[in-house]
Amino acid sequence: MTQATLVTEAPPAPAEVSAPARADRWSARVFAAAVVAALPLLLWSGRDHWFFLDDWWALTRDGLGSPGYLDDHNGHWSTLVRLDFRLNFELWGLSTYLPYQVPVVLAHLGAAVLLRQVTRRTGVRGWIATAAALAFLLFGSGRENMLFAFQFSQTGSVLCGLAMFLLADGARSVTRRDWLALGVGVVGLMTSGIFLPFLVGFGVTTLLRRGGRVLVFYALPLGSIFAAWYLAYG
Repeated sequence: MTQATLVTEAPPAPAEVSAPARADRWSARVFAAAVVAALPLLLWSGRDHWFFLDDWWALTRDGLGSPGYLDDHNGHWSTLVRLDFRLNFELWGLSTYLPYQVPVVLAHLGAAVLLRQVTRRTGVRGWIATAAALAFLLFGSGRENMLFAFQFSQTGSVLCGLAMFLLADGARSVTRRDWLALGVGVVGLMTSGIFLPFLVGFGVTTLLRRGGRVLVFYALPLGSIFAAWYLAYG
């Protein structure tokens, strides 16, 4: 009888991570650390802020009379920021500005994160995308839109616009993600008129990448909702 010899093969060695992949990972880590550090930094930078101009417009109109929550403010559909102010007023009154400030700061940080994701999705390398997003994250000249509470309306428009671009990137047919993106679009309409240029860019991109059928899926309901609001309240 011959004795069979069992030969076992050694497990394959794990594939080494390529240099570009390592660079992308480190760029993502650096950006994540910057976003975490930016939250207390921005709140500290705005510690001396108080209610100002449009803040008072939102505070002195409870939405129960005229103008109501759907009425425009300087041509903007501002329902979202009006509801935000009303909720904070019921919870905190005018004792502190910080709760009113937190939403705009968080919206700005979220927009910076989504901006990096959008640039990465288009093929931009990690460190370049990080550099661009960091410039946006700590863009000193834009501090008004980062720290004044009422600017949650415009910063919210940027956040919703970038979210739509990410959610709606897919096949040439309508998917569940498109329904979620459509919901984000409805919320975006209620932030400010800044959202409209995002919709135009989104429409052109969708037509080129996914075709006319998907474009109609977005354009028909969003266009109808905005037109109805504009005719009735705008």
